[in-house]
Amino acid sequence: MLIIGLFFIFVISARLALVMLAVVPLLAIVAVIFGKRIRKMARKTQDQLADSSTIVQESFHGISIVKAFTSEFHEITRYVKVSERL
Repeated sequence: MLIIGLFFIFVISARLALVMLAVVPLLAIVAVIFGKRIRKMARKTQDQLADSSTIVQESFHGISIVKAFTSEFHEITRYVKVSERL
């Protein structure tokens, strides 16, 4: 199908087909590079979000212990440190 499609494009407009064949590979390369970069950033953000969710879950699960030892400020500080990295 690709070959037939290229044939028809060349029949309709050879000049436009050559421009397309010159530009499309460059755009594909740029898309792959930016895709990898965005994937890395998304993975890092998801990991940081998981860390902050873990802290919140631990704090809510042990809320009676947190209150008993009056470590609310400690838990707040822990959460703020993690959330600032986001």
